[in-house]
Amino acid sequence: MGEVWDCQASLWSGLYVSSGKVPASAASRLHGVEEVFVFGLAASEVLRENLGRILGKAAHRIQTVPPAAEKIPATDYQCRQLQAIGIEAMPPPPAVIAPAAEEVSRVAEYIKTTLAARQRLVLIHPGSGGLQKLWHPSGWQAVIRELSSYAHLRLGLLWGPADRKIIGLLQPMLQQIHLLTMENWPLGRVAALLKKATLYLGNDSGITHLAAACGVPTIAIFGPTDPRIWGPRGPRVKIITRKEVSPAYESATHISLPSTEPPAETEQVLQQAEKWLGFH
Repeated sequence: MGEVWDCQASLWSGLYVSSGKVPASAASRLHGVEEVFVFGLAASEVLRENLGRILGKAAHRIQTVPPAAEKIPATDYQCRQLQAIGIEAMPPPPAVIAPAAEEVSRVAEYIKTTLAARQRLVLIHPGSGGLQKLWHPSGWQAVIRELSSYAHLRLGLLWGPADRKIIGLLQPMLQQIHLLTMENWPLGRVAALLKKATLYLGNDSGITHLAAACGVPTIAIFGPTDPRIWGPRGPRVKIITRKEVSPAYESATHISLPSTEPPAETEQVLQQAEKWLGFH
């Protein structure tokens, strides 16, 4: 039976210093471990060395990011390293997410009581864990305003604790347009909901990767990160690259809304959305 431990717990602090040690209670937890794989950058080499020494077992570090010259998906690069040491590894096929039956049932009931007959659900996640990855609020405003004008569409807004600032900027418009709100939903329930959606739009974020893996048509708006390495993978994914870094997110400590003019790529986002929705 597998176990999950919090790597930030003080119990494991000795693993992160050169020639570090861990208390006997921690060492006993490691009893029975046959092999170690540390996924991380060069700084995590000390973790690999300590685990290998303490266990007296083989320990491997899998570099998570490909070299600058190799523009390949990070998952492919990691699998290639595993294969080099004899571990059979292939990137997962598209649309492999299977939410728990309980969450599927909850979402089915939610859809039944919330959407009118023949209404289609469009999900939007305007947030991301990195502020530099956020699309300008005026872009989201234009997309939400346009898609909400279709009577047979129902828009749903996904957001969590990391998204409060962008939601705050969108709030004046959200008060005028009635959107469904899914705040702090557990990931299993979000996945079940994504499988019921007709379309998803989001930034470079974990939820966007989840949407792509669930098989929903996914529009991902990328900024500073390279989509060739970090782009979501799924059967129907369209990546649209921002033309320029939004001035709204240059500072990690302050977000403002300096312009209401939608960014240049807004039309491309809307065209792709309307194409997948069958509007043209």
